[in-house]
Amino acid sequence: MVSVISKDGISIFKIKGLHKIWAMESKIVVSKARIIRAYQNKEEFTFWKGFRMPGT
Repeated sequence: MVSVISKDGISIFKIKGLHKIWAMESKIVVSKARIIRAYQNKEEFTFWKGFRMPGT
């Protein structure tokens, strides 16, 4: 999960939970001038996505 904080022309994406391990970062700082488009996809919020087989 990611929380977004916007201030002074920059966006700070704070990574939460176990996602920090996979991202190997705790936050990402991006200038607002570099962001082209951002939106929240409501369809991504499903609990069951089926069986995942990493590496296959």
